Amino acid sequence: MNDSERTKNWYGQVAANYSSDQRKNWYGDVAEAYNKVRPRYPQTLIDRAIAVAQLPPGATILELGCGPGIATVPFARSGFSMVCLEPSQVYQPLTKVYQSQAPSLVAEREDRATQERILQGLTQDIADSGLFRTAVCEHLPCKMTYSIDDYLMLLNTFSPYKMLDPSERDSVFTSLREVLERLGEGVQVCYLSAFHIAEKI
Repeated sequence: MNDSERTKNWYGQVAANYSSDQRKNWYGDVAEAYNKVRPRYPQTLIDRAIAVAQLPPGATILELGCGPGIATVPFARSGFSMVCLEPSQVYQPLTKVYQSQAPSLVAEREDRATQERILQGLTQDIADSGLFRTAVCEHLPCKMTYSIDDYLMLLNTFSPYKMLDPSERDSVFTSLREVLERLGEGVQVCYLSAFHIAEKI
């Protein structure tokens, strides 16, 4: 099974096992953690997305699934009006923090090559949908060092961990903490920060 098929299979399992209300509120129980430890987008990536999308100054951006405003803030600081929709009620109080920046604010370990293939697969899926003229994806490699507490909090925001039974998840985190504490005080995470832009037909 290739990466794109594995990703589609995972989404299919989630769709089959969780109601639309459960999916809408998927990250709701970890909203504070998500806001605290999820990495922010590098300004270089934000600038590149603006250039590729050919957004004129002051354009209005519709952001679907804005969560706590991780992408909202850098776009708003770049002078864009933001119309942000968030289906999860839990995030709505968090998003109010960003109103000064955006007044209209309403599994397996993957290496870099795998992440790049997944991003390319998503780009191809967008192009193959027949709903868009063009689909562009760009990414930027990033690194971040977390304290052990923040790293475990970060993991708690990822779907594979959220899908675990709570007692199983606690056991995994306890074991991870023991190993990480023996190895040092921090955990370096490497990831790709990416954007997709598609022109609607």
